[in-house]
Amino acid sequence: MKRGKKAVKKVSFSFAAILALFIFTASVASAHPGRLDANGGHNCSSSAKAKGLCTGYHYHNADGSVRYTKPSTTVSAPKTVKPAALTVYINGAKQTYDQPPVVDNGRALVPLRGIFESLGATVNWNASSKTVTATKTGINMSLKIGSKSPVVNGKTKSIDVPAKVVNGRTLVPLRFVSETLGAGVSYDASARTIKITK
Repeated sequence: MKRGKKAVKKVSFSFAAILALFIFTASVASAHPGRLDANGGHNCSSSAKAKGLCTGYHYHNADGSVRYTKPSTTVSAPKTVKPAALTVYINGAKQTYDQPPVVDNGRALVPLRGIFESLGATVNWNASSKTVTATKTGINMSLKIGSKSPVVNGKTKSIDVPAKVVNGRTLVPLRFVSETLGAGVSYDASARTIKITK
């Protein structure tokens, strides 16, 4: 008989625990029935409002918290930081150009006309052949846009990046200035400065 009473007590206790769990689960489920509308949210039920779980139309976060604004589903692109412009100094004087120098394939490209004229050369542009020419005492240079083979004093030279037009201005590799006009050039990539001396 004693054994029967213990078995009944265990069954009663187990039943009470299951019933308590069921009631708790039902109250949570009734607070947020999980029925979402086409926007992915729903109105707060009256029982959830009474319990202070929410106050109106809302969305559920992954952690179970409530959100009153629609979660963003778009992924924003990483913001790219544009490097500072290159600054050019000729014989110590800071230069400004309507088309500043750029870096292309790791090479600094500088505005040919602005720099050559600052160093005493005369620059001409032939639109039909897309060729720029520059002359200075003892120097005659010709360069076709897109070419890696300028002609200096009748000899074909080689440049590693072709001349190109950006915003109506011819840009050439910095090294080309040095080799053509015999100017000293230095490029400090970390300070983003170009120094030309003649």
